[in-house]
Amino acid sequence: MRPPRFSKRKTSPKKLVLITIFTLIPAAIGITKHIYIVLPCMLVPLAVYILFPLWKKLYFKKKLEEEFSDFLALNLTMEANGLRLDNILDEALNKKLELPSSYMIVAKIYNIIKSLNPDPYTGLRYLAKLIPSERISRFLRGYTEILVTTNDTLTYVESKLDEELASLEQKISRSLSSLDTLYEGLLIVLMSIITFMLIPVAYVPKELIAFIVSIIGVAAYTISSSLTSCTYRYETPISQSLSLILLIITPFLIIGATIEFIALYTIFIAALVILLRKLENRFDKIENELVDLIEDLYSEAKQGIPIDHALMKKENLVHPIDKIRDFLRLGINIPHILQRIKLSPFSKKLLSLVFSPLEYSRYHEKHLGYTLKIMDSIVRLRRLLSERGRMYFFYALTLPVITIVMIKGMTTIQSNLTRVFDPELALSLTYSISLIAGVIASKISSGKSLYSFFIPILLSSTLASFYIANTFIPTPQTPQYSIGYPFTTPIGLILTTSFAIPTR
Repeated sequence: MRPPRFSKRKTSPKKLVLITIFTLIPAAIGITKHIYIVLPCMLVPLAVYILFPLWKKLYFKKKLEEEFSDFLALNLTMEANGLRLDNILDEALNKKLELPSSYMIVAKIYNIIKSLNPDPYTGLRYLAKLIPSERISRFLRGYTEILVTTNDTLTYVESKLDEELASLEQKISRSLSSLDTLYEGLLIVLMSIITFMLIPVAYVPKELIAFIVSIIGVAAYTISSSLTSCTYRYETPISQSLSLILLIITPFLIIGATIEFIALYTIFIAALVILLRKLENRFDKIENELVDLIEDLYSEAKQGIPIDHALMKKENLVHPIDKIRDFLRLGINIPHILQRIKLSPFSKKLLSLVFSPLEYSRYHEKHLGYTLKIMDSIVRLRRLLSERGRMYFFYALTLPVITIVMIKGMTTIQSNLTRVFDPELALSLTYSISLIAGVIASKISSGKSLYSFFIPILLSSTLASFYIANTFIPTPQTPQYSIGYPFTTPIGLILTTSFAIPTR
């Protein structure tokens, strides 16, 4: 009996019959009815059958690498209480420990290997050959080498976790560089469109402008979301959905709108920020209290008081930490309860690291110390992102000033160029870009898109620039173009597309 490989595919006669039917039927219909365009469709079931196992393997590899730091953190706290990697996989399979979902599959594969050869060294070496990720496979091979040499697996796992945290910090730095480029792109788009308004052959439809700004906003939101997920930031699905909707529709609503509508839109966004802050503050309050609680538990553990005893004496705990204390008093296993309690990923991670090793040791000082180390690393990464988010807010506040200065210069130049300049379009474009910049800065700073009060302040300052522009800068009559207005010359085509090319 050989243990199954992760990429192994089971082929049944039923699958082959179905694939044959769904491949030949479109071909027969296409040939009979002379609809030859149907013929390529016969390749779709076959392509799905061939490519799906490859996609499944790549997805599993991605999940293994994404959850590697979580697995290492739990592995480290269990090693501090004397449990080795093979014991952890066994305990997880016996439902005494909660591992990340991809590593539960690894535990099942290891159980099959163990039934063939109970030696941990041989089993883990063979498991390393089956793992599709080279990074995790290298970790397992190194672990087995430590088993037969120094036997100091605790130090080895700790060093690997430090490497993962350092790698995470480098990943965040690279992603921040990409986000900086997008921020520069927003400013380039703004200045380019304002400049092109002076060139008759460089007319750009407003719908195209709104589309470009919307695409840049969604791209920046995607990068910022991946960054904040690395530091276990949590945002409610409602807030995420509303943020994406606003980033997509705002450029289409605002460009060409009246100042009265934009003022009402600003009030609506301010009310939305206030409402969502009340929903999101609950999770932040839980995280802050949990950090303080773990530090208190560590202080008591150093005095020889077990975690469960120390927690059961605590009063005035925030919900749902008080429920966890009550479950402890009833003798219920906490790691299983965590899956049923609504908490942020960071809170779940910390509680899992604190309570998973309880039944394996009477003295909890050591694994709590490692938990604090992991917690401090994540908090430090969050602080790094928060500092960059504040810098983004400062950049965004300069946009209205830049716009007013450019509009004043353009309206002075336009009389000499006999070109009708549209300051309202420039200012409404600034408003759309300011909203994108504010949402991304809020996401980077706090992990939540519509959370910071700087967003309504930023939009209000942009709205004030509308008023200043309309009061002190005369608004000329703007020529009307249809949506299908052509890019009249090759020069116009080059000028209207050049600002969309990424620059650094």
